[in-house]
Amino acid sequence: ALPLREASLAMIGLWRMLASLVFAFFIVDGASLSTGAFADLGVARHAGPHAGPIIVNETDIFPEEADQDLTAGDPNHPSLTYFLRRPLKEVLRDSLQSGARTLRKAEQVEISRELEKVTRISEQLAAKFAPGMRFRANVFVTALGIVILALVWFGIYFRAFCRSDRHESLEPWARSLKGLRRRPESMEPDLVLVFHHPDFKYGDRDYPVTLASMERVLMASHSFATAPESSFRRLEAEVEKLRSQRQPTIVERLQEIVAKPSSVFSRPPAAVTRGSVREAILQDFHELLPTWGFHTVIFSSVDDDELLVGISLREPAVIAHFLQRDGADLQVRHEVVESLGICQPKEEAASSPPYLRFDPRVVSQLARNKAIDVDDARALYETRLESKGLPGSATPVFFKSECLISSAERVRIIYEEIKLHFNLTAATEEKFLVNWYPAHKESSIRTLQATWASWRLMADLSFMQPMSVIRSYFGSRVAFIFAFNGAYCRALFAASVVGLLWKVIVHILHLLGLISSNQVIGYGVVLVVWARIASNIWDREQDFFVELWNLSDDTLNVIRPEFRGFPCPSQVDKNIFEIRDSSRRIVLRRFFSGFVTAFFCFLVACCIFIWREQFATNMDIYAAACLSLLIKTFELLYSYIVSGLTEMENHRYVAAHYNSYLWKQFLFQSVNNYSAFIYLTFKQVREGCPEDDCLDILQHQLSITLLILSMVSIAQVLGQTALVKFSLWYEIFQLRLRGEDNSQRLYIEEQAKYTSYEAREQIDQMLHLVIALGHVLLFGAVAPIVVSFCFVVFVVHLRASATMITRVSKRCLPVKQAGIGAWRQAVAFLRTIGVLYSGFLLAAFGASFDGAGTLARMTGFVVFCASMFVLWEIVEVSCPRTDPETQLLARRRQYAAQCIMHKSGGKPQQLSAEALVQSGHCASEVAGRRWSD
Repeated sequence: ALPLREASLAMIGLWRMLASLVFAFFIVDGASLSTGAFADLGVARHAGPHAGPIIVNETDIFPEEADQDLTAGDPNHPSLTYFLRRPLKEVLRDSLQSGARTLRKAEQVEISRELEKVTRISEQLAAKFAPGMRFRANVFVTALGIVILALVWFGIYFRAFCRSDRHESLEPWARSLKGLRRRPESMEPDLVLVFHHPDFKYGDRDYPVTLASMERVLMASHSFATAPESSFRRLEAEVEKLRSQRQPTIVERLQEIVAKPSSVFSRPPAAVTRGSVREAILQDFHELLPTWGFHTVIFSSVDDDELLVGISLREPAVIAHFLQRDGADLQVRHEVVESLGICQPKEEAASSPPYLRFDPRVVSQLARNKAIDVDDARALYETRLESKGLPGSATPVFFKSECLISSAERVRIIYEEIKLHFNLTAATEEKFLVNWYPAHKESSIRTLQATWASWRLMADLSFMQPMSVIRSYFGSRVAFIFAFNGAYCRALFAASVVGLLWKVIVHILHLLGLISSNQVIGYGVVLVVWARIASNIWDREQDFFVELWNLSDDTLNVIRPEFRGFPCPSQVDKNIFEIRDSSRRIVLRRFFSGFVTAFFCFLVACCIFIWREQFATNMDIYAAACLSLLIKTFELLYSYIVSGLTEMENHRYVAAHYNSYLWKQFLFQSVNNYSAFIYLTFKQVREGCPEDDCLDILQHQLSITLLILSMVSIAQVLGQTALVKFSLWYEIFQLRLRGEDNSQRLYIEEQAKYTSYEAREQIDQMLHLVIALGHVLLFGAVAPIVVSFCFVVFVVHLRASATMITRVSKRCLPVKQAGIGAWRQAVAFLRTIGVLYSGFLLAAFGASFDGAGTLARMTGFVVFCASMFVLWEIVEVSCPRTDPETQLLARRRQYAAQCIMHKSGGKPQQLSAEALVQSGHCASEVAGRRWSD
């Protein structure tokens, strides 16, 4: 129909031009006759099966201006001279104007008919599928206006004001680092093991030790059959004592109790005690660590109840050995890329040098080809300055050496080497060790505190973070947690501005009597669009960091030291044995874990039902306080249980164990935090509300409950900090009471009193962020103030968490992880549920559905959800999740790596012409032109 329509319009225009020319040059008399003839002329245009002919009247063919000119002098009889004297330009101009007027009128007739048809069909569909629904023009215009304003604001903010964290240097914080001064630290090991002091009289030193606890600690006894020998000869001697010692059976023990009842309270002398095992482990470690290439230092604690063993990796030859053995990738120096004549601007984030596999042969070949100055790996790969002061400081500092790897990589190498022989976590749980932790570096901590981990940065609305420094110190998993926090701080700031503007607009229009005060459609659509924009922006940042830091998911398939099972032939090589667990046991354990989680969810639902029945008629601040207490109680109770449930599942891989804990926490805490408000909404729809203020009650409960929960979360962080500071002060206070002068405590000893910050704490940290974000995605449309609360929570959480992990938390074990992992699916799940819940709110409380039936509300719900999903696809086109800068970084790195490898390959050996002739196939025949041969 479209080509026919365009052709018809063109024909009408041509007919108008032709008619005007004929009239101008050939009609002299009988103008009225000609006019009557054209008046009876009908021009038909086929625009569809139901369209009729369009009649072009005489006023369409002869404009009024031309009629006035033609009838000048004698209106009834215009003369031929008058027509012939008019310039041809004017005649053509009048003809073109008349043709255009005809086209416009025909188009208006067609559009009006199409609009009438669409209106008629829409009314029929509305009467059939949405009876009782009334279109509110004022509500629609208000919602459309806020959506347009929000889109304009999002475009301006994210493109002009929003700053990313993609920079690798500390130049944005040069002013903060300029005046940094500190006392050099004389002892900075990479990993610290805290032992019980053998001379200190612990109450449990004579407790007997079981064979199961010993086998749990020694990795060689339950890991791979091909694992290296443990070489813990003293500890293995203790194990042999236990194996040789015959344990009495239950019958024998009962007979002994019957013969001598007092023996039930007596403990038989143990062949192996905790004290002997602790001493054996200490001696074995002190003997083995130097043979593995590690430097050790041992010293007593300030109160002489512990021995601390510091482990360091410093020797370049040892570092090169581990790098080559593990096939590690190291980043190339930017100077090497420039020396090859490659122009990649250093100031651009996409010009980061590539990563290459560590290979001394490549280094030697590049030195031979003059690509680098010396045959040294530090001339090709990036190095870290291991110093006692601040690297790059204006004050004089003394550097120990240039190291090829960061402190996080050194900690990982030391831990992985120890893990092959000894389970540090199991030894701590069995009380053979007091503790173990990666040691903080005072220089790095001071740098992070000056640029990132400080309460004075609360007013910094750019939320910039030194992500590369955080990653090189804490590992990529922690870096992605803080990158997610910072990215959504920026996104929530944009959404909160629109939310406050929406509340002001709705309040003003409500005072003018134009709309009601409870509106969900306008800001609900804004949040749907915002959620997809924020998600895509985070995906772009995450993909860039994954490429920038050269991460991949294959690093996550690491076997847990705590995994238990029985030896069986390996699926990879039947000649070796590996530890595996029974499939039936795995299914039963996970079923039980899921049952317990479902039971706790049922308990939460029951308590929410009782809470609502108790406060059904009085939803005041006391109801919100009781709800907050209920949420925090179940949160703490389930957090205490979920660790045991996850351990009971006995996951083989670290990633599986991490994700299992993550999903159980996320699902239960989602039910715990959201179910009360969702149940309240459904209950109000079914039973109604006093004075029709359902949304007011929901907004009131949301605002007060979130305010209380936010204050409790902040108080928890501050309480942990105060508790650590008090424990450190109390230890010195006790020493002074005893009159001991030796009260000087080293920084690495102080860290033993810090709180833990491992996988569980990292999941809990991310869980608080995702749960707060879920309140925005689910309830932001009904209570826009929730978005502002969530923004404040994210900002405070960013600075509080950064301050806590640099001041009162042990340094975590650096873990490689390509992104935030399963949290991405969790946020996507909340985003989808948010669309469905917003559609329900619109159908239940929207002004257009007042008095409408169930069918109309269901139709509105389906139409809204479908429209929002289509809108997401439109956002995907305008703000895609793929980042051109990430693709450019990958291409530049690939090109630079190819140039470096080509340079390291050298030139092929030059052969003489005679050798080439002799080596070529049929060389003499081709040279002699003997083609037949």
